[in-house]
Amino acid sequence: MSNSTSYAERLGQIGLDIALYIDAMTFIFGIIGCIGNLLVFTGRRLRKSSATTYLLCTALSQLTTILVCIQLRVFYDRSGSNLQNRSAAFCKFRYYVAIALPALASNYMMLAAFDRYLSTSDNGRIRAWNQTKVVNRLAIGTLVITLLMAIHIPILFGIFRNVCQIQPESVYTYIYGGYLIIVVILTPHTLMFIFSVLTIFALRKSRRRVAPAIKDNRVSNRQRTLELKLIQIIVIQVFVSIVSSSLRFGSASYRAIVFVIIPPTADQKAAQAFAERVGGSLYFFNYATSFYTSMIISQFFRQTFYERIHFFYRRYIGQVLQRNSSH
Repeated sequence: MSNSTSYAERLGQIGLDIALYIDAMTFIFGIIGCIGNLLVFTGRRLRKSSATTYLLCTALSQLTTILVCIQLRVFYDRSGSNLQNRSAAFCKFRYYVAIALPALASNYMMLAAFDRYLSTSDNGRIRAWNQTKVVNRLAIGTLVITLLMAIHIPILFGIFRNVCQIQPESVYTYIYGGYLIIVVILTPHTLMFIFSVLTIFALRKSRRRVAPAIKDNRVSNRQRTLELKLIQIIVIQVFVSIVSSSLRFGSASYRAIVFVIIPPTADQKAAQAFAERVGGSLYFFNYATSFYTSMIISQFFRQTFYERIHFFYRRYIGQVLQRNSSH
């Protein structure tokens, strides 16, 4: 029994240490990367594409998640504070933002993949979904629906048996597990994958039109190139997101399904908790990789980023230096 306990304790401590290093990297490089994404996607050239709205929403959601959720994981979890198990308000807030904000980022990335699939369609009615009015409505609707769908978390989470959790042995335990696995993780990533694959097949089948519908049905080569480059960036980010979320999905599914059927031993609980803790950190680490992955793979992304940096330097820093030198 002591060997099993010591094994579980060692594995738990190793999981905490690994998660801390990953979360710290996510916090530092993720903030820089999200700001880089915001710089790129607010560029004048990219404003012409409907996918840019979803990519901007994704970057903002990821940055908010890092500033709120990752900061709590890095600083609060290592502080030794027991506030989460004493304050019902903090308990509800912690679990709500930990689920709702990442779900929002995933849903916006799913919409970006969906937008690229629409852009490759030969059907004008389908491409009409790329219009600015429709895109803005979908972006706002996704924000409202995602935040409302998670409202059950602060309602039903609380302090039970001196621990922040769902009421033990309640039906909501299974509902919450299904919501986390199906709605938050599985559905958006499955749709991302499907839309990305369909987009790739559509491009191979026909390259005649890869842009939103416009009045005269004529698309410039420059706009077509822009849309193709955005497809490349989005597809890459989608596959990185799917890989990063796989361990979290697998470990959460194992806990929600297998542990209900077969009572786990202490070692099995420790192994599952280790996988879920590290998987959760890798899931968030995806937010720190999108910018750097795009910089490495996409020449268009690099060029746009350098142009934006040059623009801000010339517009703000250069003017300040010029004023100081004149005085």
